[in-house]
Amino acid sequence: MNTEQLIIAMDAKITDLESQVQAQAKDTGASKLANIEGGKAEKPTEFKIKDWIESGQKDYGSFVKGLPLDGNAALFEAELNVTVLEQSIVNNAVLSAIGSRGTDNLDYRRTTLTQRPEALLTAENVSFTPIAETDAADYATIAGRFTKMFAFPRLTNEVLAQADVAVQANLLKLLSEQFSITMQDQVLHGDGTGAGTKADPNQLRGIVNACIDRANSYAAALMPAATRDRETFAALASGSANDIGADSEAIQANLYALMLTVPERSQATASFVMHQSTLSYLMQTLKDTQGRSLFDIETILQNGVWVRRISLFGANVILNETMDEIGTGNAPIIFGDLKAGYELLMPNQGATNMIQDPYTIPDTVGFYQDAIFGSTVADHEAVAVLVCQA
Repeated sequence: MNTEQLIIAMDAKITDLESQVQAQAKDTGASKLANIEGGKAEKPTEFKIKDWIESGQKDYGSFVKGLPLDGNAALFEAELNVTVLEQSIVNNAVLSAIGSRGTDNLDYRRTTLTQRPEALLTAENVSFTPIAETDAADYATIAGRFTKMFAFPRLTNEVLAQADVAVQANLLKLLSEQFSITMQDQVLHGDGTGAGTKADPNQLRGIVNACIDRANSYAAALMPAATRDRETFAALASGSANDIGADSEAIQANLYALMLTVPERSQATASFVMHQSTLSYLMQTLKDTQGRSLFDIETILQNGVWVRRISLFGANVILNETMDEIGTGNAPIIFGDLKAGYELLMPNQGATNMIQDPYTIPDTVGFYQDAIFGSTVADHEAVAVLVCQA
């Protein structure tokens, strides 16, 4: 039998198996009680065996994840299992938006240009006078700050042996997610304090905290870019102590000013970051002369999944549950090119370590995991933050 005949035979066998499964599912579904409201028999599960084989996906569960939710019983069940097994976690989109850089040591430093060399106009030196020197380029050093996080949960052998739930796999998945949550919290809210000891661990310099001098009412961040420290982003005062503007016109003017604080080189790739409540408030406040919201909402296909994209003045809006809400002294809106402005630092030799410990306490297994990570301000002009300040 040649290859072509083998493929034809396999295709026929798959079709036959699929027909048998569909018939069995139909018999099983027809025997169930009719729906009380509609008077119709429950729709049997639709198996897509042939489509799965032809798709090239190794796992059937992964294959059905890509199918439309409507009428896809397997996907409904998968989504229900996820809902039952896991608590709701915060959105980690900010981690995807910032830059990332590998480093060979934990004393990361980089030189950045603070002043460009001067070039002046002149004419023929007919008088042979000495030429005045022009200003040279100047540089500053920016440094990374690192910290370490860990988790050490322990489960009994009985819990790990449960047949209905893959407890160990689920635990490791949740640990990975929780590490991302902690990392994002430091990226946004780290206060830059800490002595690097177990009693007083380091905190990163967070975008809406240490990076805008929050501890000192944003004093350093409110300075012009030319005189501002190279590790401090710009802050824009809203003109209102407990709001982002006195009225809709002031709010819109503040958002325009926030956007123009970021230089031209970062405009095309800049985004807004805000809390959902801030988005809701802005959607109700910012309207055109016909009462329509200034926000654009579109649904796009991204990596095979339909997602909703929200934009304002042409810039995408990233929602994050841990961002400040509008309130006295808060920093509720970020705008800028996060990838160019802020970088997550990861050791090249391995940032994470994990050990399973079934020995220390009999009849249990401990799962120890740690991770080293850091951050640095890469471009202090690429990001600006709107703060509630008069």
